[in-house]
Amino acid sequence: MKRTIIAPNTEPTLYDVLEAVNSGFSRVENRLGKVEYEVTEIKTELNQLNTRVGRLEVKVDIIDERLESLEIAFDRDAITIVDHENRITKLETVTIR
Repeated sequence: MKRTIIAPNTEPTLYDVLEAVNSGFSRVENRLGKVEYEVTEIKTELNQLNTRVGRLEVKVDIIDERLESLEIAFDRDAITIVDHENRITKLETVTIR
């Protein structure tokens, strides 16, 4: 950035003003370029995270289904065990008499 030194009592010329404005626009454009790059990087990372979360959701659903089937099987086995205990208790009381 080139700075023009102006004497204290003189007004800046139109060229000086235009040069200062263009210099300011150039700095703003550079900063916006950096911001755009960062936003693009954030979007990419967000898409990657969404993909990973989607995969995890599928896996959680599979685990949930398996746990539900295990729960049903466990409940059936518990009922069967209680029924067997009742039959054994009845058989023991019959054989004791």
